[in-house]
Amino acid sequence: MVPPGDPGPQTRVAGFRTVVSHSRVVPRDDPQAIHTLKVTLAFPDRARAHLTPRGGRPSERHVTYRFGERGWILEPRRAESRLLEGEERRAVLLELELRRAVTLWPDGFAWEQKEGQRVAESKGLGRLVASLPEGSERPGSVRAQAPDGRELVALTDLEWRAQEGRVWPLRMTLSRGGTAVWDEEVVALDTEARYLDREFVPHDRRPAGLRSTLQPVRGFQLPAMVVRRLPLPPGSTLRGGLRRAEDLAAREVEALAELGLSLDPTVHLELDGQARPVAVLLRLAGEATPGPPGGWTLLPPRPAVGRLLGGVGELGPGDLADLRRAAGKGVSGAGAPFLRVRPPGGSPRRAEIVLPLGG
Repeated sequence: MVPPGDPGPQTRVAGFRTVVSHSRVVPRDDPQAIHTLKVTLAFPDRARAHLTPRGGRPSERHVTYRFGERGWILEPRRAESRLLEGEERRAVLLELELRRAVTLWPDGFAWEQKEGQRVAESKGLGRLVASLPEGSERPGSVRAQAPDGRELVALTDLEWRAQEGRVWPLRMTLSRGGTAVWDEEVVALDTEARYLDREFVPHDRRPAGLRSTLQPVRGFQLPAMVVRRLPLPPGSTLRGGLRRAEDLAAREVEALAELGLSLDPTVHLELDGQARPVAVLLRLAGEATPGPPGGWTLLPPRPAVGRLLGGVGELGPGDLADLRRAAGKGVSGAGAPFLRVRPPGGSPRRAEIVLPLGG
């Protein structure tokens, strides 16, 4: 049985409300099959781990979720999630707890010294056991054990690095049931993103209570703008689209400077009907004027509806459906929907999904 109950309001641990890590994963059984892993931790008791084969299709993702005492898994090539129960639930939630413990070491858990190791209980799931090399303040391994002492999952061979005034995990090996599964290197950390509670529940499981926490849809007027549309490769992910947008923008800067022009730093991604990124929309900074440069298009002012998001997280068809419902019956679209994202360095890096409307 899955214990009932949702977590309380989001709070800070060690000064952080959210920590997002991006890792390069090398499976032990197939070192050529590189994967990427994005782990999103929010406090208390919210977590999501998104594993994707590099270059793979979006449907090949493997996602685990935690929201309070509940957990789910979204398996590759499946549209419906599965509720975790019994020992499977214990193992998945303990693995997410293990990542939280390592990421924020030593904060977030009440560690006690026992027989040369540090031990912390994990809310009825089991316990975490950290082994610290002599003279070190940080563990070389942390293991998650069931109440009967069985090792379920471990992060070993831990290496650390200093960044932004704190020491974070850099490299590690993940083992399950005593068998090494993959080697991992953390390539990026984000402590500025903010996520709504719905991001920690699969799309097909979000109850009305979570939907009601979304930011309201607002109506506004899009100004005239000069844009250049650059298609993305089929199957592009949101994160990949953002990286591609930044690369394309960097290539345009010098040519535009020769014309006395510059780019708007906000990233724009055109979306299809399923809220998947299909193109980068580069936008010129400043007031739009007739006679745009070759390859650029002048778009007129248009009404629109939009919704602020809690961060650069997952989007789904339901997000667009909400905008269409808010627009009202009989109101036609006047262009493809798009996502606009503040440039890096914002606090937080906010995003908004926008649907242009007809008259």
